[in-house]
Amino acid sequence: MSMIAPGLEPCYQNEAWVALIAKNAGCISIEAQNYGLIREGAGNAVLRAIPVPQLRDDYILVRTLAIALNPTDWTTPDAVGDDGTLVGCDYAGIMEEVGKAVKKPFKKGERIARFGHRGNDANPENGAFARYIAIKGNLQIHIPDSVSFEAACTVGVGVTTTGVCTLLCAQIAAAACGEGQDPHGSTATETITSQFAKLLGLKVVTTCSPKHFRLIKELGADLIYDYMRRSLHDTKVGEKTRAATDGKLKNVFDTVNVETSTAICADTIGPDSGVYCDLLGLDCPRLDI
Repeated sequence: MSMIAPGLEPCYQNEAWVALIAKNAGCISIEAQNYGLIREGAGNAVLRAIPVPQLRDDYILVRTLAIALNPTDWTTPDAVGDDGTLVGCDYAGIMEEVGKAVKKPFKKGERIARFGHRGNDANPENGAFARYIAIKGNLQIHIPDSVSFEAACTVGVGVTTTGVCTLLCAQIAAAACGEGQDPHGSTATETITSQFAKLLGLKVVTTCSPKHFRLIKELGADLIYDYMRRSLHDTKVGEKTRAATDGKLKNVFDTVNVETSTAICADTIGPDSGVYCDLLGLDCPRLDI
């Protein structure tokens, strides 16, 4: 889910203003006042006036024009941590300043995107949900001219998560992995993962609600199952996918990581065991995986 940074800059909610700011970024001065979404107590985040972050040598300063929401954003205020930290990861915006230690060829006025480290107790000014943000320079990317700010701000966490899990988890099984599954394949990370998996030559098996079948098929999924059929979570989905893959499915990437999704994954992986990769630490109920 992306948006034109609501509340961070009223004029940004108008697409014409966004285009004007982007076009004239090189001659717009940095304003003294900054605003950001700040954690204040467990489960609470408030829009506050905050200082424009000081530029560290390996960071860049960005004027934010669009942000995207991830589950980690709305769960961060509930987690253990200090008050006063900036919330939010994914962003897109305009380059304002470049630290002297940044190696990537960034210049003032360029369109930039990716993510920041939200809820950072060591560096509370890190994060993305603010008018001006300081972001680790070498981790960011240029936005192609054909891509809007709203589209660009959605790739940061999803692509990074997919990359880490695909490379680290898939290499455990290395060449042995011929098939893989994504439970709940219509969310941002899963749609990206399906495309990565196809590029790696894997057969992709996934689940989603029927309204997303066409999209997921277009993104490369080979087999798609309705996890909502007959009940909130169809307990037979895992058995169906296991039968359809002749018990040979070896790798599962569970980005939902709740009890129902882990159960589907456990039923899906064949009898010869396999690799189960999750994001939130809820283990697969099968001890042989």
